[in-house]
Amino acid sequence: MHVTSISAAEEGQRKYPLRETVKSAWAELGVQQNVDRKNGTSIGLNEMHENCNKRGMRQPSNVVYPLNQVKVFTNTPVYRIIFNDARKAIGVELVDGRRVTARKEVIISAGSYQTPKILMLSGIGPSADLAEHSIPLVYESPQVGQNLHDHYAIHLAFRVRDPSLGYAFGGAGFQNPAFMKGLPWDWIANQPLPKDILSKNQHDTKPGWEKRNVYEVLTAYIVPGIPGIPIDGTHIATSTMLLLPTSRGTVTIRSSSPTDLLRIQPNYLSTQHDRDALVHATRTTVRVLTATESLKPIIESESPPVKEGLEGLTPLTVDTNDEAILDRLQRTGEQHQHSGGTAAMGKVVDGEGKVFGVTGLRVADASIIPVPLGGHPQATLYAMAEQLASMILADA
Repeated sequence: MHVTSISAAEEGQRKYPLRETVKSAWAELGVQQNVDRKNGTSIGLNEMHENCNKRGMRQPSNVVYPLNQVKVFTNTPVYRIIFNDARKAIGVELVDGRRVTARKEVIISAGSYQTPKILMLSGIGPSADLAEHSIPLVYESPQVGQNLHDHYAIHLAFRVRDPSLGYAFGGAGFQNPAFMKGLPWDWIANQPLPKDILSKNQHDTKPGWEKRNVYEVLTAYIVPGIPGIPIDGTHIATSTMLLLPTSRGTVTIRSSSPTDLLRIQPNYLSTQHDRDALVHATRTTVRVLTATESLKPIIESESPPVKEGLEGLTPLTVDTNDEAILDRLQRTGEQHQHSGGTAAMGKVVDGEGKVFGVTGLRVADASIIPVPLGGHPQATLYAMAEQLASMILADA
């Protein structure tokens, strides 16, 4: 896998026009570039890195880890795991009724929503839920489908004063071919919370959180699908994301049918800590973009999304009260597809991904990660997968 920083890509040609200006704006708030990652910390301003090949093409995991010797069945959803009388997983039943027999063990890698669904349809889960749907109990595992966590975020758009200067994608001046090799972004600021917010919510936090990345702010020179905001060079954007949420949700089945949709209750922003943290993070984002000496001459204002159901939104400023920021978060925020925890290690599986209470069954996906990560999960998931692969080979 080839990993490179944005500024080093394309032989150093992929340096966006606002790169140094955004860096200076964060420095005005005391957030300096973190170059050496001392003691493993990424608090501060960090340059984004991408896993792209040297031609700028994204490297998905199935390219880096080729499946040449694996027979892949597409559009072939699994119904449930088949167990013998000794509660050993011996294969899977597909939704179409076909069965696939395992030579050694069954490995579920269906993600944080479908993995608990397969487990519950197979008789592993909370006994009351299984009994409600007349699913025979194989093993009582009450934490299956519990502990759902994700990174909740808000995307903000900021109107530039002079689009002709080529600061953003879609504008006539944003034409350097190197700018198009990947998402136009460069900096990501990882930040802890102020002591007053941590102290107020100490019952929800863990020791050492004063040194942890609790939220991140990413700057992009393209609008990421914010309703009503054109991609024409008139706006840049930010993603402000809560990295260490204390809210937890649930995933459960609606019936014993494998084709029924899941019942998902994410419970985003259900704790005071999460609300306070993301309100603070959003206010910090607005301050950097609209109230620093570096960016005030360039940014005119924040532009709220425009669509049916979002009437009445006004631009966020540094003086916007907490209630209005929270209202914006609840009306326009979204999860970041970083879900985990619904088959948590220590609760549903052991340290090798093996499902408690049965044999021959292992889980290898983000559902086994028991707590949120203070950053994007991709690198951690790849490392976890390689470790699990080593364990699987050792058992073979």
